[in-house]
Amino acid sequence: MNRTHWMYVSQWNLKVGAPGLTLCAFDAETGEIEIVKQLDDKLSLGCSHIDRERNVLYVVNECDLFPETAMPSGRVHAFHIDPATGGLEKLNHKETYCPFTSFVNTDPSGKYLITSNHSWPSFVTNVEKDENGKIICKRVSNDSLVNLFELNEDGTIGEMIDFYRHPYDGELHLSLLGRPHIPHPHCMMRSPDGRFFACCDKGDSHLYLYAIEAGRLVLKSRTLTDTHHSEPRYCMFHPTKPLLYVNHEHTPGDKLTMTTLRYFEDGTVKEVGETYADLSAFEPKEAPRQMQGMIITPDGKYVYSQAHGYNRILIFSTEGETLEFIGSEPIRGVWPRSLHTSPDGKFLINNCLGGDITVYAINPDGSLTDTGNHAFIRGAGYVSFY
Repeated sequence: MNRTHWMYVSQWNLKVGAPGLTLCAFDAETGEIEIVKQLDDKLSLGCSHIDRERNVLYVVNECDLFPETAMPSGRVHAFHIDPATGGLEKLNHKETYCPFTSFVNTDPSGKYLITSNHSWPSFVTNVEKDENGKIICKRVSNDSLVNLFELNEDGTIGEMIDFYRHPYDGELHLSLLGRPHIPHPHCMMRSPDGRFFACCDKGDSHLYLYAIEAGRLVLKSRTLTDTHHSEPRYCMFHPTKPLLYVNHEHTPGDKLTMTTLRYFEDGTVKEVGETYADLSAFEPKEAPRQMQGMIITPDGKYVYSQAHGYNRILIFSTEGETLEFIGSEPIRGVWPRSLHTSPDGKFLINNCLGGDITVYAINPDGSLTDTGNHAFIRGAGYVSFY
């Protein structure tokens, strides 16, 4: 039985990263990573998603502006996968009409593709006159969108058929770091039954729950995940319980906060409780102190989240009603960016924008052991297995 998976590493060209897309071979028995070849060295890429029935890789081009476009926009690309070699053939791409497209997913039917866009806290000043000739200055921001695209039978991306604009009240809000904040839709996660899509908005501190009904995006609920300015980044559905777990990029009081929420058949969401990870025994290695990547094991027993700054992986048990913090493991590398489990849930893969990729064995009690399997790919930001 072939236990080798193709592993696609998206590379992000911001912070300490670099652009590109790299093909690796991953040994599911040992956790060894072999770099096969770099497939691209120009695109700045983020989240990827694989349609295994059509052999198509979808990946977001997480940028704000392209020279050939007339407006700020990210993109989503489709590539056909050669199962024998892992090579990619470009199918097509579509503009998202919003900067920094951050996440991509598909619905279970394969008819639709959904993207979220982080957008960017930049503003344009419009100067106008009212009916009395008085000068009025207005500050206008980029829209912050969730996009819905049709998918063609061959897996190519069709037209954008709907969108939802996350609301912006026009007031200037500052984050805990003093950055101007507009809505920032970040992740887009599909529920186990495929009925819902959950999106964390880092700008307005809410979790949005969407459904796709008759080819349209329908907002089912909008729920505050902690306090305002807590910047929820990632959410994960439990595979068997009606629960969602959310990590936060910045939380007031510099707490590393995880929130447990329950979702219901009608799409409403209610907070169950919060969990704080105590890392007071450790000195921060770099600023800022925030959470980055997050993953839940396929069996739903453990949740892992990166604590950037402390450069540690936080370990949580899902056995109780809310998450329980049970320990942490040091991270090798600079600027932790994402976490992934191997397809069988045996290994945890930690990616750093600085280039370090580390494979940990997941022990029965949720603790982690560095396997000694490492790779270096500058800008490593996201992984998909085929």
